[in-house]
Amino acid sequence: MVSPRVFRRFIEGYEERINILSKLERLETQTRRGKVSRRDYKVRKRMLENRLSSLSKDLSSLRERIRSSGPRYASIIRQLEVAEAQLEEAEAGIRRIRTRYRRGEISREAYRRLLNEHEKRKEEAHLLIEGALLRLREEFH
Repeated sequence: MVSPRVFRRFIEGYEERINILSKLERLETQTRRGKVSRRDYKVRKRMLENRLSSLSKDLSSLRERIRSSGPRYASIIRQLEVAEAQLEEAEAGIRRIRTRYRRGEISREAYRRLLNEHEKRKEEAHLLIEGALLRLREEFH
C-alpha cells in the first residue's frame, strides 16, 4: 500500500503542473496580442518549461507507485492519462485551426465554430482531470 503522503505529493505536483500549463497558455496569448515582447516570452517560457520538465519526471514516478497500489487507483490514473491525451489533442486542434485561419484556408465563421468545438473538448478534458484528482484527494483526506 502506498502512503497518503505519496498521493498528496502527486496531487499537489499535478496541480502545480496544471498551473504551469495555464501560465504558458496565458503567456502565449499575451505574446500573440503584443503585450509581452518576444524576448520576455522566450525567457519566461524556458523557465516554465524547465520547471514543467522537472515536475513531469517526479509525477511519472509517483504515478507508477500509485498505479501499482491497486486496481482502483490504476483505473483513476488511466482516466487521468486519457483525459490528458484528450486535452493535448484539443490543444493541437486549436493550433492547427489558428494556423489555417492565418493562412486564409478557412473562413472566419468556420474558424470560430471549429475553435469553439475544440475549446469545449478542452474544457471537458479539464473536467475529467479535475474529477480524477478529486477522487484521489478523497481517498486520503
